[in-house]
Amino acid sequence: MPLNIVVLLKHIYDENQLKVDQSTGQVSFQGVPGKLSTFDRNSLEAALRLKQKLGGSITTLTVGPQESERSIREGLAMGADRAMLVKVANILEMSANEVARIIINQLESLKPWHLLVASEGGADTYTSILPSIIAQKTGLPLLSYLKSLDVLEDGTIKGDRALERGIITVKGKLPAIVSVVSEINEPRIPTLLQIMASTKKELKTVIPEENKQEDRYFKILSLSGKSRERKRIIYEGSTQEVVSKLVDSLLKEGALP
Repeated sequence: MPLNIVVLLKHIYDENQLKVDQSTGQVSFQGVPGKLSTFDRNSLEAALRLKQKLGGSITTLTVGPQESERSIREGLAMGADRAMLVKVANILEMSANEVARIIINQLESLKPWHLLVASEGGADTYTSILPSIIAQKTGLPLLSYLKSLDVLEDGTIKGDRALERGIITVKGKLPAIVSVVSEINEPRIPTLLQIMASTKKELKTVIPEENKQEDRYFKILSLSGKSRERKRIIYEGSTQEVVSKLVDSLLKEGALP
């Protein structure tokens, strides 16, 4: 059974390069490069493996600024067939409900599709509620936080979800929405040839319709954080001496009981 799969991708600031103003505590995005959200690589890889097994096509769907094209092209290089960018100015100022509304509107234009694949959360805000909102608004079944994913020939979708006391298997019928965790796979790295070929694949950019109904449940007033310098202590000596010095230091710092 060939599958038409839609994968949600997000272009984010590289969280490893964010800077915090020491005087104000405000997070600065100036000069910070963007990248494809780490967890979204796993969700795209999961979709690619389903396509490899069953056939079909993969469309990536991104809500974000024009700079998102860099991450979208990376997804196309990994193996997606086509991509759609819903262009918005600043996705960080949008609620998950607003983003879900935009995604649902575009899913209508991508029909017929069988499976919507999302990651466990964005590596920036990590709200982890977008798949749930989409499922609630569309009435489609949701299989969330899967560490394995498979689709059977009869259209049954199943996956394993890890819980504190074990693993449970969940099942559903297509069309469906799933979210996967990073443990599900190891994402592939595109070759140079695949990267070059991705520039010829379709990337459609659309502007969302203005929402007449206010559905913003929150407003971001500021983004702040704390910055700490590492102590960079180097212990020298034999293994036993180094371990003893390290334990003594951790005890003094209160890091050990």
